[in-house]
Amino acid sequence: MAWLHVIAPRYRTDQPTAHSWCACGRDETAVGVRQVQALIAAHADHRTACPLRTASTTSTEGRPDCEHHARGRRRAA
Repeated sequence: MAWLHVIAPRYRTDQPTAHSWCACGRDETAVGVRQVQALIAAHADHRTACPLRTASTTSTEGRPDCEHHARGRRRAA
């Protein structure tokens, strides 16, 4: 899971800030318009390439394809 927190300044003279972090250990911050825009793009790229998202296969229901969840689907069917 990845999170992105962007803070827009109240006044035009202040700098925007952003913080992007992920459960895989990725943790980045940015200050300034260009750096925040770059971090937003990097955050979107990371969500598609994150080792936590790509390492495990998920079922069509969004749950991991593991023995535990497979048994639960069989019971409900």
